[in-house]
Amino acid sequence: MVGDLPLIGASHWQALGLGYQYWRDRGVAGPWSVNDSLVHIQRVLHQQGQGDSVFWRGRANSWQEGIVALTTEYICRWSPKKQKYSAIPYHPDILPHWEAFSEAQRSGNEHGLKIFQIHDIQLPPSPFFANKLVPILNNNITSLTGLELRSCNLVSSEIVCISQFLSESSTLATLDLSANKDCWGVDAANSLAAAMKNHPALFFVNLSKCNLGRDSDVLSAVLDGAVTLKSLLLEDNNIGSDGVALIADFLAGNTTALNVFSLDGNDIGADNAITLSRGLKKNKELRQLCLGSNNIPLPTIIGSKRVTINLTHIDLNCNYIKTQGANLIAAYLERNPILSDLNLESNRIPSSAAKVLSCALKKNTNLQHLNLSYNSLSNKCIPFFADALKNNTSLLSLDLVGNNIKVDTGRKELIASAICDTTSLQAVANSNHSCKLTMSEGRYKNGITFEEEMRNISALDNEGHKIRYKVVLALFAMSADLFNPRNFDNVPLELMPYLLEIAQQQVGYNGFGKGVVENVRKRKSSNTLRRLYEVVHGWNIPLLFVRGPGKLKKKRKRKSKKADDDEWTPNSRGKGY
Repeated sequence: MVGDLPLIGASHWQALGLGYQYWRDRGVAGPWSVNDSLVHIQRVLHQQGQGDSVFWRGRANSWQEGIVALTTEYICRWSPKKQKYSAIPYHPDILPHWEAFSEAQRSGNEHGLKIFQIHDIQLPPSPFFANKLVPILNNNITSLTGLELRSCNLVSSEIVCISQFLSESSTLATLDLSANKDCWGVDAANSLAAAMKNHPALFFVNLSKCNLGRDSDVLSAVLDGAVTLKSLLLEDNNIGSDGVALIADFLAGNTTALNVFSLDGNDIGADNAITLSRGLKKNKELRQLCLGSNNIPLPTIIGSKRVTINLTHIDLNCNYIKTQGANLIAAYLERNPILSDLNLESNRIPSSAAKVLSCALKKNTNLQHLNLSYNSLSNKCIPFFADALKNNTSLLSLDLVGNNIKVDTGRKELIASAICDTTSLQAVANSNHSCKLTMSEGRYKNGITFEEEMRNISALDNEGHKIRYKVVLALFAMSADLFNPRNFDNVPLELMPYLLEIAQQQVGYNGFGKGVVENVRKRKSSNTLRRLYEVVHGWNIPLLFVRGPGKLKKKRKRKSKKADDDEWTPNSRGKGY
């Protein structure tokens, strides 16, 4: 039971003929339990309806904070048949839970909802959306700033309802209708365009994976309504030559508003890239451009100064630029453009291109984030990147995940050469403390490279704290040879208390290292005492324990005045009687 509503049981699924095979044959599910997912949805629907704080697979959503979020992004499963992620399908027996959820939300939040999200869950059939969910939106029309209905199986009439709400709302700033493919007729597109155009607050719209490229009239209407937007995402829309021509005209005419534009995953090709570049050349306000997975020749985009002169973020993932493209990128970076973020993920860049890229990084002072993940880089590239990091303090992150760089050789060498050089204490202090270097996915710990600790240290604000953490790691975890008391012979006496303090510290113990390591534990005192003994015993400290030249003056005893009767004392030998 969920509240007063029954759960769908596995036997009920089988009785309805809706087992695994049913969904697998329709390409909407892999080998996973539909029942488990729907039971989970029912619980979340009920909890959100009751106004409780919901924690769903690592994501916390608080109804009291004005957020309603029903999302399956953590339990959505891969469908091998369709090669895509599939939404949790609708089932008639879950309708009572949707009803309970909508009724609870219609009563409203005393402060008003700010964000309304439904991701990857198919909604009940029409007119449920118009009758049950639209009233929730209308009740919060003065407070709602974000509406996300991603992969919900919307239909055209529901797009019209959303457009009507948008036209009446003066606070909605972000709208995400991505992955709803079967709702885009000309009438629906025109209604949304009319609502978007000159909206007082709307600045971000995501219409990715909506198959807008299949009808040029639909795409034309959407672009006509997007003239005042700051951000527009049109990823994975199967946009062809006619669509690219419309987009080029849109970019050429939109010279005052659009800052962020994404065409990722449209495979526009070389010929269409030329058409697109004509529009980009005339646009002076665009700052962030994403053209990943489009099979475009780089000279068309990167080779034109008029295209890139104002860009601060460029995403060229999955364009297979290889060596020739990497050389062109290097030449572009050497000109030191205002570009701060460059994504070259999955481009088959080989190690031979690392030399030209590293030379460009040494000359570039504006680039802050570089993504070279999932390329063809190997240990051969390590000396070049180490040299670049030694001579570049403006780069804040470098991503090398998914390359053929070995842990005990390449990764270890790059950390030791550039991020934390343990050849001496001075070398540690002179290492690169600004760049977050990522070479493995997740929280990967191997006890060799200390990659996670180094990334966390680089993320700190205080330069002195960064050096202190690295010194402690280097002394007591990374290099046994570095902890040699004879190295402390020349430490001035006034700095000795700080050295003794460092000798007692270890990252991750006794409160030292919060934010650097995941868990901070207590430790026994044996290592601390041993280190203190070794430092004090090995340090050349004669002035502390050996008496220097000269004689100490003896203090003269003061004679006390006594009464006459007290002046006489018996002789110790018995004389004087």
